[in-house]
Amino acid sequence: MYNLINSLSNGDQKMFWLIFDLIVIATFHLIWFSYLFFKRKDLELQSIRKPLYYRSLQCILCICLGLLIAA
Repeated sequence: MYNLINSLSNGDQKMFWLIFDLIVIATFHLIWFSYLFFKRKDLELQSIRKPLYYRSLQCILCICLGLLIAA
C-alpha cells in the first residue's frame, strides 16, 4: 500500500488512472445492484441479463480503457 501511495505522489499517471478506472467500475456495479435490489426487488438478478446492463457496462469500460490508453 505504501508503494502505491508513493508512486501516486511521485506522479505515476498510469497507476492513478488505473485506480480511478477500478473505482469507477466498482461504483457502477454498486449503483446497479442497489437499483436492482431496492427499486426493482429483483432478488434473482434477472435484470443483469438485460441489454441495458451490457450497453452501460460497455460504455463505462470503453471510457476507462480510453483513459488508460491516453495516460
